[in-house]
Amino acid sequence: MRWTAEMVRERLEQAARVERRRPCGKVRPDGAGSSWPTKQMPIDGAICLSRPTPVEIALAEEAMDWLLLIKPEWRRVLWRKAEGAREREMELEFGVHRSVLYRRCRRGWQVIAKWLTWTNATRHELLKSFSSQDVTEKTLQHV
Repeated sequence: MRWTAEMVRERLEQAARVERRRPCGKVRPDGAGSSWPTKQMPIDGAICLSRPTPVEIALAEEAMDWLLLIKPEWRRVLWRKAEGAREREMELEFGVHRSVLYRRCRRGWQVIAKWLTWTNATRHELLKSFSSQDVTEKTLQHV
């Protein structure tokens, strides 16, 4: 399968949406606790009462592991972009112009897409083959 930067961006955005839907605080088994519905959280303009499915969580975790493939200072930029942060907030947070943020996002998505196309790696292979310390050097040598 040939991965593109847009496909990577969409998967990271999907992972951010799944993370927002995950329950926070103490997680109890079904049937324990209150009979009131779970807390309503607005997601993309809609009210969502459902928790993410195990498949959605697995796909989100896989996409989050891809962030290990890029430079550490770019990981937070890509994640904030996936969360839907506004450009002005990101400019102030990272101290760079929006065009620099866009270039970093674009390059990060491209590096991830190239690596995924090149290896067709699964999450287990990704975690086994890379440690967080030397991931950037190995990735850039092969891409």
